[in-house]
Amino acid sequence: MNMSSNNRAYHRPFNKVKSSSSAERIGRTLLDLIRTRDKVSSPQSIANQQAQQLDYDDQEQEITQLDIQIASLLNNLSNAISSNNGGLFTSDINRAQSFYECASNRSSNSTANTNNQNDNGRDTSGGGGKKRKRNKGGSSNNTSSSSSGLSAMSYGIHLDSHSNNNSQQSTIGSTSGDSKGDSLDEGLILTSICKLLGVTIGRKKKQQQQTDEVSQSQSNITATGIQQQSHRYSYNLICGSLNVLLSICNHAKDYDNSSSSANAFTTDNGVTMSCASIELDMISSIGSYLVDGLCDNILYLYYSNISDSSGNGLEGLVGCFKVCASLISLLNIKLSKCTKSIANLYDATWLVLNNLTALSTPTSEKDLSTLQKAGTVLLSTLVLVGNSDGMPQSKIWSQSIVNGITLLKWAVNDFFPIVDNGGSNNEQRKQSSLWKEHDKWLSIAKEVPSSTTSNKNEESSLDLSKDDPTDIHRSQALQYRIQVLSNYIHSLLTMDGYPLQQNHMIGINLPLDTLLDISEILLSFPLAAEAKHRSTKSRLRSIPIKNGLLSPNSAMEISPSIKLCGHLLLDDTVESTRGAGILSKARRIVGMSVSSLQSSCSLSLVSAVDGNRGGSTSSNASDRVSKIGIHLRESIPLRIKSIYTFHCVSVSLGSGVMSSTGTVKSMCRALVLLGGCLLEQVSGSGDELSGGDWGTLGERAKLV
Repeated sequence: MNMSSNNRAYHRPFNKVKSSSSAERIGRTLLDLIRTRDKVSSPQSIANQQAQQLDYDDQEQEITQLDIQIASLLNNLSNAISSNNGGLFTSDINRAQSFYECASNRSSNSTANTNNQNDNGRDTSGGGGKKRKRNKGGSSNNTSSSSSGLSAMSYGIHLDSHSNNNSQQSTIGSTSGDSKGDSLDEGLILTSICKLLGVTIGRKKKQQQQTDEVSQSQSNITATGIQQQSHRYSYNLICGSLNVLLSICNHAKDYDNSSSSANAFTTDNGVTMSCASIELDMISSIGSYLVDGLCDNILYLYYSNISDSSGNGLEGLVGCFKVCASLISLLNIKLSKCTKSIANLYDATWLVLNNLTALSTPTSEKDLSTLQKAGTVLLSTLVLVGNSDGMPQSKIWSQSIVNGITLLKWAVNDFFPIVDNGGSNNEQRKQSSLWKEHDKWLSIAKEVPSSTTSNKNEESSLDLSKDDPTDIHRSQALQYRIQVLSNYIHSLLTMDGYPLQQNHMIGINLPLDTLLDISEILLSFPLAAEAKHRSTKSRLRSIPIKNGLLSPNSAMEISPSIKLCGHLLLDDTVESTRGAGILSKARRIVGMSVSSLQSSCSLSLVSAVDGNRGGSTSSNASDRVSKIGIHLRESIPLRIKSIYTFHCVSVSLGSGVMSSTGTVKSMCRALVLLGGCLLEQVSGSGDELSGGDWGTLGERAKLV
């Protein structure tokens, strides 16, 4: 290709790229654009521009134009794959069969030249006559995991070498994939996606890991510098590549259903193949390399977002989490030997979720909630990988739930202890393998962010008459921690992101008692926080409580969100244990749901049900107790959640259990409260004792 300044690739009419049918060479066009961009932005090109005294703005404009074309092509490709769930082959079985036959012939022809390939044919066809060393310790996933036995190179997928990744010259030879360009165009699409995401082959040099002794600011600078060296593509191109890869993985999940349909063909070996199964084979051939590349992108986007402080990197992080979850759900046990890659992905995901306070400043709560959801779904799908010890997936799943509950209890007890566990429990948990994970988050939550203090001496001379900025940071850290762990347990219980055939794992042991315990702790947190707030003098309410890290004021502010997490866990527990397994806990579950419903109803309604309509005849002490939780009674969203929880309990337990001797009294009270809530909304009357409820018009309609 002529790379003169007057004949750039982006000067070609872009309409020709989009106006083709199933025979279009999107992969070749996309790869050519990426190659052109690499050459334009290479150090040699920049040096030539400076030597010839050319305008640097022209080069930047050229790179921008190339980025626009690549991003547009990626967007069109993602839409084409997702439309009608067509996949890479747009549901054209003839095209898929031609592609697979070409890949099979390519694999057969390459067996004679095995000695010139790198480790089972997974090396890229780079230049040079040097003898390559055998790749020791590499993952065996990329070729042997494919059910057809074809390698990535047979499918036309070529990955850059990690040793040459930082140099701007691509290791893809001029003849790689060109001889069968039309037939292997889908392989070139994956080649382009991997190139944009920085997916490489070859063992990486061991990078300096973050340690607990290194401060967060120093580690941010170090990691940012490391990651920016290996990423030279714009944020939009990374997001576009993630969308395409996610669409491919989601379509490949249909392999079990589509393989038995009419849209399939039989190979010479008697194997039934379909469009989705070929895509599954292609992804399997580079599975571990994709995990490593996506893990690097998570770290890069995370540190870039912290250093930039613009909040623009969350979309990319969410995309990485979704792609990783879909990839693991697709390959699951095939990645069991990639222990180091999965461990790095696990650590990178928790690094982001543990530092949400650093991401919360420029972003909205909705964006953070989306990030939490995507991250926790990824963590829950790691159960499908299994481990090298051969532990059953069902046992790993049950242990993951127990670990999540344990971390939740430790977080609440360390910040705002509700139950005194004594010193013996501290020694017991320090011996647990989970303590290191909890202690890592605890050190982050305790750390005073630099943005909360105006000078170095402000931390030691805080004015107690004002709100402590470090206390606000700790309250946010606890709130995000509880939300993350609750969503993690929710994803495990609902098996969110799991393939359909994995939704019925055999031998599941659900820790029902511990789930009810943690749900009760979270549901009772607001009342405990308000009781502590009332018993503390006003001038001391901004100071952390004894044996805790949170002040009564901060505990009151985050109590509604913590109670919502308790509702989430209780709902999931009840819905996951329908049948005889939950009958022994019926009285306790009904009591928890009715108590939550009563604490969320208006004080006027509760007083009317109790027979004290005005509240004027009660003494000062009893009136003070009756108004505990009044800030929760005014919340329409909490009232909606309480009613939904009662509905879940009623459906799960059934009418027979709900009307039994042990629960009939609570049931009658709950029905009266529900009728009272409906009458209040129909009549438009507010809470006369608390000054009115708060909530949007849509929330009030949802309550009705």
